[in-house]
Amino acid sequence: MENVTLDEVDRGLLHALQVDGRASFSRIGEVLGVS
Repeated sequence: MENVTLDEVDRGLLHALQVDGRASFSRIGEVLGVS
């Protein structure tokens, strides 16, 4: 199995989806500070 390194944005995305799996991409981007 291949090792994968998650950066801060990846971890933030995973957390946001765990909190609200139905959140829109635009809302998640707003929360994470990315576009």
